[in-house]
Amino acid sequence: MLVGEAAPLTKILCEPLLISLILLIVGIAGSWRFQPAGPERRTFRRRLAFLTAVVLALAVLSTPMTSWLLRSSLSIPRSESGFPEYVVVLAGGYHAGTTPDLDALSAATMTRVLSGVRYWRSHPSARLVMTGCSPGDPDPGRMTELMAEAAMFRGVPRGTIIRETAARNTREHPARLRRLPGFTSASRLVVVTSDNHERRATGEFRRYFTHVDSEPVGDPEQTRRRRFSDWLPQRDGLDSSTASVQEWVGILWYEIVALSDSSR
Repeated sequence: MLVGEAAPLTKILCEPLLISLILLIVGIAGSWRFQPAGPERRTFRRRLAFLTAVVLALAVLSTPMTSWLLRSSLSIPRSESGFPEYVVVLAGGYHAGTTPDLDALSAATMTRVLSGVRYWRSHPSARLVMTGCSPGDPDPGRMTELMAEAAMFRGVPRGTIIRETAARNTREHPARLRRLPGFTSASRLVVVTSDNHERRATGEFRRYFTHVDSEPVGDPEQTRRRRFSDWLPQRDGLDSSTASVQEWVGILWYEIVALSDSSR
């Protein structure tokens, strides 16, 4: 949500998700009130209990309050153990236009780049690294090119920027960087990415590098004052909760993969 664009309560009450959940809850309540008699009653109650649990879980996950709690569970504090050699900005996608001049970084990627540039200004002796690509993109270097252009527009010298254009996901970022000239396991890195992604990203980098600090991008939604509407199911709340659940699943999956690799 844009700053200053707090959705009015009337707009939230008109959301199809909220209306659908209200109708489902009313229908389920009626089903609990009027149950069939006879031998099928037990089976009906079991199915109705399952449906009730699913709908209530969806309603709870859709509230901004729940999404805020889930996102908070993923956050890690900023850390700085010394002067970094590399400030690593992880790509988060871009929008390909009908022509190259209309290509644009996604909001997540742009925010990461700006945060990385801000951090680099405090450590101008470090190299600024743009890493990532879009799988299947005919031009795998396009996203990091856009990231570098945004950084240079903010005053970062071209020679300070390193582009890594092969990493397709979080797990590949550190592995690909480790293969580049100048990177060793002892290289001092600072990882810049979205706050809900920093836990998984930092964990993966620490598998390849000894000195890894975090610089998560802040989210104004996490620090603003809570409102009554945060307790109502909303589309944005469901989207945010889904992203957080996916992050925890990703963290668990990466741990399983790491254990599998170490046992070989």
